[in-house]
Amino acid sequence: SGTRAALIVLLCGLVLIGWYRGLTARQLALVPLLVVAFFGASLLTSGQIVARWRSALLNEALLWKYVYAPLTIAGRALQHAPFGLGLGRSGVGVPYTIMRSYPSGYIVGSDGDIGRAAVEMGMFGLILLALILVALLPYAAQAMRHLVHAASADLALGLGALVIANGALVLIGSPLSSTPHATVWWFALGAVLKVMVLEQRATYNVQRATYNVQRAT
Repeated sequence: SGTRAALIVLLCGLVLIGWYRGLTARQLALVPLLVVAFFGASLLTSGQIVARWRSALLNEALLWKYVYAPLTIAGRALQHAPFGLGLGRSGVGVPYTIMRSYPSGYIVGSDGDIGRAAVEMGMFGLILLALILVALLPYAAQAMRHLVHAASADLALGLGALVIANGALVLIGSPLSSTPHATVWWFALGAVLKVMVLEQRATYNVQRATYNVQRAT
C-alpha cells in the first residue's frame, strides 16, 4: 500500500537498537537490504510507494497537515466540551454497523491520539496521554539500557525499540488507540518491563546467594 508510518517505525527502531547496542556488521548489512526491499516494493506497487513518499517529503503543506490536523481537532473539541464528549465519540472501537446508526456529526473523527483523547475525555484525556508518554516511555528506555548486556538483550531491545518508535509517532498518528496496533504496543510495553523485573530479580537472587555463601564461610 505504500504506507509510510510502518517504514518510519522500522527505521527508528533500528536506529534505537544501534544506539543502545552499538552498530555491528549485521546491523550495517540491513541498510542495503532495506534499499533492495524498498526497490522491490516500488516495483510491486508500480511506483505508487515512491509517489506517496515524494508527496510527504516534498509537499510541505501535506507534511504539516499530518501534524496540525489532530491538534486542530483537539482544540475544537476542548472548546466545545472541555471534559470530553464521551467514550466512542471519536469512533475508536465502535463497530461500523453501529456507527451507521448514529446521526450525522455524532462521530468526531481524528487520525491522531491527541485528537481522539481530547474528543473522548477532554483535558483529562490529554493529561493521561501526557502521563503515558512522559512516565511510561522512559521506563522502556531504562529497560533497554539495563538489559543491553543481559541474556535477554535481543528480546528487550526489540520490544523496547518497537515501543519507543511507535510512541514517538503519537503526534501524527494513533499508536496508542488504533487496533490491533495499540494492543501490540501495550503488550510489548508490558513485556519489556516484565523482562527487566525478572532480570533484576535474578540478579538479586544471585547476589543474595553469593552473600549467604560468603557469610557462611
